[in-house]
Amino acid sequence: MTTQTEQQDELDALKDDLAALRDDVSAIAASLREFVSQAAQAKRADDGTGGAETEPVDNEAAENQWREFKRKLEETRGHSQQTMQDVSKEVTRHPLASIAVAFGVGYVTAKLFKLLSWR
Repeated sequence: MTTQTEQQDELDALKDDLAALRDDVSAIAASLREFVSQAAQAKRADDGTGGAETEPVDNEAAENQWREFKRKLEETRGHSQQTMQDVSKEVTRHPLASIAVAFGVGYVTAKLFKLLSWR
């Protein structure tokens, strides 16, 4: 049987995994934003609608940005799969606690939605 300390350590590890996943998603969003910005600049330059202030777009830089985006996406996919496996193991090891947590989260969410709908 697991002790309270072991359970807390596992919970902390799950929190760390979720934080890493959140950071990865933020990095992907930033990369995507940069890529879209560069693609829009390239489109304006091709259309001639960019005006004199449009700086030339470096296709190699855009390709590098796209590769970096894909790399971060794959890295995030790996983190998310690992986090889901960790959560699944915890649910399997502690089914009653998982049900209680799910009930608590659902209850709090329902209360928040009810509170927000009254405004």
